[in-house]
Amino acid sequence: MSSVKQIALLGAVFGSSAILGSLLISVCFIAFLLISNPSNHFHFSDFGALVFVIAVTCVISIPASIVFGIPVFFLLKHFDCLSGWSICVIGLCVGTLISRSFTAYGFPWDELLGLLSSFIAWRLLVRYKFLSNQLELKS
Repeated sequence: MSSVKQIALLGAVFGSSAILGSLLISVCFIAFLLISNPSNHFHFSDFGALVFVIAVTCVISIPASIVFGIPVFFLLKHFDCLSGWSICVIGLCVGTLISRSFTAYGFPWDELLGLLSSFIAWRLLVRYKFLSNQLELKS
């Protein structure tokens, strides 16, 4: 398969996993807020702020996962170091880099987003034989 098609396929996988990771992290954040202070009930305006946070997170995480993920994927594949662990560690490092560059709060949400998104991407790549065959991954 040509490199352009592989890059496009990886971009779709990494982008969709970043969106899914953003949604899962946002749900976890809501659960964290509800558990940490049960007397503080959400108002309708809070959900508007949450949608804004999800949108900003997606706007930052999708390009980061594509810009950092695709070259690192091919680099790890070239050196025969491509595994679930290596992908997750790279995702955690990218999440940390993004977190420390754009945010000033102390919660590790971006780090968790990087770890979760990279895990989702790896599971998609391994689970579906079409993706594994198109990207010439070893079983």
